[in-house]
Amino acid sequence: MQEVIPLHQSTLHTSTICGPDFWREFAEQYWERASGAFPGVFASPPIPPSMAFEAAVGLADAARSGNVITDPCIWLDGQKLPDPVPHLPMKSDKTFEAYGSRLRRETGAREYTALFPELHYYDARLLRAARQILRDVVGACGLPSGWSDTALFVGDYERTPFGIHYGPMSVLTVPVIGRKTFRVWTEEEIAMHQELVGVTRYDAGQSRSKLLNASPGDLVYWPSREWHIAEAEAVDGPTAALSFGFWTSHRECHPLRQVAKISERLLTAKPAPPGRDLVSTRVPAAETGDNSPLPEGWAHYLDELQALVHSGDLETELMGEYLRQSSCFGLKEVPPVLAETVDKAAPIVLDPLAGLCTSRRGETLLVAVFGQVFTVPYHSGLLHLLSVLKERPVGFCEFETWFDVDPVSLSVDDAWSVIEYLASLGAVMSDAGQLP
Repeated sequence: MQEVIPLHQSTLHTSTICGPDFWREFAEQYWERASGAFPGVFASPPIPPSMAFEAAVGLADAARSGNVITDPCIWLDGQKLPDPVPHLPMKSDKTFEAYGSRLRRETGAREYTALFPELHYYDARLLRAARQILRDVVGACGLPSGWSDTALFVGDYERTPFGIHYGPMSVLTVPVIGRKTFRVWTEEEIAMHQELVGVTRYDAGQSRSKLLNASPGDLVYWPSREWHIAEAEAVDGPTAALSFGFWTSHRECHPLRQVAKISERLLTAKPAPPGRDLVSTRVPAAETGDNSPLPEGWAHYLDELQALVHSGDLETELMGEYLRQSSCFGLKEVPPVLAETVDKAAPIVLDPLAGLCTSRRGETLLVAVFGQVFTVPYHSGLLHLLSVLKERPVGFCEFETWFDVDPVSLSVDDAWSVIEYLASLGAVMSDAGQLP
């Protein structure tokens, strides 16, 4: 008999819902361990339908102008459209319900499914809501080895049109409109029943699955190794849900790929050896079978690689990449943030979602916010300033005294320039009331 997880049941303590204790217990009990549905995780739905619709229109406008990050997809009666752009939502639709009605009138389709990837990129309000969720998840579960992304599924359909499927990522789903139902299978069940892969009809396979239900304000999760499909009892109104993908088990996400990419960038910036060193007059070892040394040019680059590792440059670059990912909570696509302004006469406030991260590397301080990394000369006063900003507003008259100890390496004017640069990245401002 199929296992049904009703909304009023959860192994997590209900008293911890919405707080850090919930996410800590979630990480311990569920993350990459088990799927589940969690009721009332959010005091109010974090993604209102109007917010999601405006973001979808932003994505649609970008697609119509050829500037979309990742192409959206539309399925009509189970068939994927080769060109979805003519059928994307418009501002005049005003709601997903009206968009669905128009889509049916124009196409004659009974069922429709629309996928809007990287939705956070197209709306500032949705980006903040996504950052809030990601900050809590990453704080408890850690950064994925690859990246995180977002995707909105909208439609009125009985089953996900491409059937039971698997993505190499952990998935958190936040319902936006209507009651969402997901059916999940473990990788062991799928391994024993390959006939379930890609199908939309699976009566015989239901007994081996788990059913997860959720409404706006709730949360659904399944690990990267589980297969899944969305389903509905009838085509009787649109549903929508925003999913957060945490790519953790895909070969493209392997950490060594970052090492290779950064190493290649650093090595190609170095001057090449003289051309004569790239030519070997020796017969290749593969032909003679002897223990021939590498050609001089090849040996030169091997020496360069070893020197790169020992110099610490590679480690510094990797730390910068780690800080960049941490400051955007793992998001693969990070839109630019509007610049803010600061005034010496008013307290400076750090945006709590800026993801401010720092790391000292010798006499240099790496600083990251909103997926942007920059370096400044290390100064204990500056590090103290950035640390205090995480806790409370700081006035200029207060922090200028922190630079009296060592004004040579970094003066108070230099520190103010750092603050102004952080403001240009949208990370700090002078008035907390400006935060949305």
